[in-house]
Amino acid sequence: MKRTIILMLFFIGCQTQARDIKEENDNVIPVAITKPKISDIEYSEIYTANISGDPLTLVFPEVPGKFIRYSVSEGQYVNKDDIIAYLDRSTTGLEFNEYPVKASTSGKVHILNLNSGQLISPSTPIAQIYGNPVAIIKLPSIYYNKVKIGDKIEIFSNELNIKEISTIYYKSTIIDPLSQTFEIRARVYKFPIGSFANAKVILSKKSNALVIPTSAILGLDKKYVFILDGDKAYKKVIKVGISNEEWTEVLDGININDQIVIEGQYNLQDGSKVRVVR
Repeated sequence: MKRTIILMLFFIGCQTQARDIKEENDNVIPVAITKPKISDIEYSEIYTANISGDPLTLVFPEVPGKFIRYSVSEGQYVNKDDIIAYLDRSTTGLEFNEYPVKASTSGKVHILNLNSGQLISPSTPIAQIYGNPVAIIKLPSIYYNKVKIGDKIEIFSNELNIKEISTIYYKSTIIDPLSQTFEIRARVYKFPIGSFANAKVILSKKSNALVIPTSAILGLDKKYVFILDGDKAYKKVIKVGISNEEWTEVLDGININDQIVIEGQYNLQDGSKVRVVR
């Protein structure tokens, strides 16, 4: 009988100990951690780029007449004073030789599809001549002081499978009062004129910044992270600087040796007991 009672007490004690261990393990939250690092960081946004020609020139005839024909084809490169079309200036009782309409500048021709016999005046455009292809991007006025001539810019189109790294060569000196935008331009060489693309514009950047994964940061008005100290995690308010989808600069609140929780942080409270899984 005594042996039976001892075995029962031993069994109950084991069950109680196992239950206590289970409850303790249930309260331990698995987390993954990393340390901050020193790195360059930049913030950029993507805007629509209109691929046009610079300059874009309309060609007008100097005299009235009837349109006869084009002497160039769509997309053909012409030099200044090359003949691009002919007009008939003849009227009743008067005969004239075909009148040549010449290119007023060099570039690629965009034909405006005039019909043979159509009456033309000196205010009727015959064609457009595009200069070098350029990407034209309009940015919100709040970024006027964030970009400057000489900055690198990425122009790309997934649909056209084209990507170019270019440089901003033009920035408008005024802000449009209606749209509150300003214009920048960058030369491109692979994109067809008249197409659209995406422009990745760098709006801020910094070298040798203390950065952590953006996914580790919690909070709206006050940003904070969880720092590992022993087997517990503690909430630490931080001040952030430049941020993008992957990395965020930390200006104050942590140091290079802190262990930052990057997975499991949404389940934590200040002082939560944790177990590092990686």
